[in-house]
Amino acid sequence: LELFMGRAVTDSPPPVTWAALEAEGGGFLGALGSHYIDGLRYWFGDVATVTARLDTLWPDRTDPANGRVVAAETDDTFSFTLTFKNGGAATMTASMAVNPGPGARIMVNGTKGTLVATQPGPNPEEDGVVLGGQTGDGSLQELPTPAEYMPFSDDRDSRLMAFRLLLREFNRGIDEGTSPAPSFTDGLRCQEVLDAVRESSRTGRTVTLA
Repeated sequence: LELFMGRAVTDSPPPVTWAALEAEGGGFLGALGSHYIDGLRYWFGDVATVTARLDTLWPDRTDPANGRVVAAETDDTFSFTLTFKNGGAATMTASMAVNPGPGARIMVNGTKGTLVATQPGPNPEEDGVVLGGQTGDGSLQELPTPAEYMPFSDDRDSRLMAFRLLLREFNRGIDEGTSPAPSFTDGLRCQEVLDAVRESSRTGRTVTLA
């Protein structure tokens, strides 16, 4: 996975907000990395080990109270490698300290082939293109989107399809008396991976999850 987002070019550093403050949950990892961790768990199952690094490449912020330049407390760049209890591994590199930012690329490689999806920002497009090819094909071809992922049309915002499908599954779980997906357990597992990323970055060691 790759995610590179451009930052605005200004004459002076941007003001300090919650995103730059550790105590208020700021940082690029938590803001967007968490969503990709959710996706990886959905695709490949629970995480076994985490090896990671956090960086702040663009730390300057302006304190609106006095106009002084101060340093952000949180990350704007991260990379991690996860291994999964079911087997396999995933690596993600991301930064919001680049300009221009090309967006995101998701590549999945397996014994039977390859899938690749690109998007201009952190969110997938409703009509986004997925390329794929089976082992031995020699090239990637555009794959049609299965009808189950496009059950209706909503031209208000390209992000709405994914969110509406997510809420539909959540409501179905409530109506049927089963645990909605995502559940509180999914939130806990994601937070455990986030904590492991920070611990690995701090210690320089691989962290094993229970």
